[in-house]
Amino acid sequence: MSRIGAVSLLVRDRTPWLIAGVTFGEAPRSESCGRVVLFEDLYGKARDLIEPEH
Repeated sequence: MSRIGAVSLLVRDRTPWLIAGVTFGEAPRSESCGRVVLFEDLYGKARDLIEPEH
């Protein structure tokens, strides 16, 4: 069975997150640690969500 990571789910289901008011700082990118997406928390602080390489 294939396991879907957090960044993959966030990218796939991006529209509901945008409707809910989540602000993304950039498109998801690949880094040495895995896939990364930048978003702002409720207080406007930038946060990275990291999906490790499998």
